[in-house]
Amino acid sequence: MDAFLHLLCLPLDGSVLHVASTVWTAIFLGQDPDKHRFLSEVQILEYDHLVGAVNEGGFHWSLIVVQPKDNKVLYINPMGEQNVSQQQILQQWM
Repeated sequence: MDAFLHLLCLPLDGSVLHVASTVWTAIFLGQDPDKHRFLSEVQILEYDHLVGAVNEGGFHWSLIVVQPKDNKVLYINPMGEQNVSQQQILQQWM
């Protein structure tokens, strides 16, 4: 998953940052605060989009795209988004 997303982000002239799924999952599912430090070392406002996959339940993947300049979070779950999940994702980002 990470390799594929990384390759998709490469030709976008540095406007998109791919965030590893271990970091994205830790942030958006409220796990392992040590992994959150990755973003403290990145000037996120230099990017138009931050892109990463979240592993939910150990077997299901969702895509989360953050637009830091616009203060937007896009949560794409191929199984459909539940309001509870959307609220949790938004709260974890804030």
